[in-house]
Parts: sequence; C-alpha cells; structure tokens
Amino acid sequence: MKNGHGIMALAAGLLLLLPLAGQAEEGITYLELEEPLRDPIPADCATWHELYPQFCVMHHQTAYEDNNDGVISACDYIYLGEDRYHIEWVGPTYLLEDFGYYEPLDTWEPGSPVCQEWMEIHPDHGRLRHVVEWEDGDQNGEVSPCDLIVFDDGTVCHVADVNLNIRVVPDGSPAGTGTWSKVKSLFGRLF
Repeated sequence: MKNGHGIMALAAGLLLLLPLAGQAEEGITYLELEEPLRDPIPADCATWHELYPQFCVMHHQTAYEDNNDGVISACDYIYLGEDRYHIEWVGPTYLLEDFGYYEPLDTWEPGSPVCQEWMEIHPDHGRLRHVVEWEDGDQNGEVSPCDLIVFDDGTVCHVADVNLNIRVVPDGSPAGTGTWSKVKSLFGRLF
C-alpha cells in the first residue's frame, strides 16, 4: 500500500512540473535563411539561422519536399540534418536595429506594413507591436533595409535587414503536446 502512495505522490509532483515543461518546449521553431533566396525553393546545403527557441543555432538543409506549388510555402517539408520538419508559415523576418527580429502575424503580403501586427521573435519572444507608420526609404514599395517603422507606442525603428523566415514543427507532431498526452505517457512509464 505504501508503494502505491509513493507512486501517486511522485505522479502528483511531476504533474506540477508539466506546465513549466510546456512553456520551455512549444514545438515551434523559427528559422531565417542566412543567404539570399535566388530560387523559389532554397537549395540543399542552404544554411538556416534559428531565431527561436535557441537563438543563433545554425542548421544545414539536407533535403526539401515541395507541395507541388513550385515555391517555398506552408505544407512543404524541409530536412535539417536527419530531421524532417513541416513548414507552417513562410514570410519575412525584419531585423530592426537595436530592437531585434520581428515577423508579421497575419498573412504576409508585400507592400505597406501599416496596420499590421508584428510579433517579436528575438530577444523578447511573443511581444506584439502594431505598425502605425512606415517610411519607405528606397521607395521600392515594400519593407527593406533603411526603411523606418513606427509602432503605436511611438517607438521608431530602423530596418537593418529583411530575410526569409519559416515556422516549422517536427514532422508528425502537433505544435504543442497537450497536458493530457504528457500525463498518459507518464503513467504508461510508471506501470
């Protein structure tokens, strides 16, 4: 009987830790292409720079599976080393000088970013900012280096760089493992 209570106490203690584990591992990885994209699909051997959750880890692309639309897009698969990832989102990464890396939250369309919601990827992951003004420094009609972005709190940012950004999840896994799945796997290991 004592052994049963010990296992239940251990299980209860581990359940308290599950929310912390969920915060550390969302299952989503944000990557930006290190070199300019010359083709509609990045070539094998391309280097991807991880922005979140482990900033500045470099990944080597070993293969790519297109969903038959001929461009890098959601529902494609990318191989980084031996691991296969499902691409969930494709768009730009904006490096704002002294402010970090951002991506638009909604479906990305080239052109004015005014009224877009941007999410900070690094260093303060998840912070949301609303674009209220944009100065197109080179008059090319889209956000590019040397443009100025103004957020709704009055912050003015200089665009230092724009790269291709993808959000990926490991193939075959949901974006986040639910608590119930973690609990079931825990009890499966105990008995």
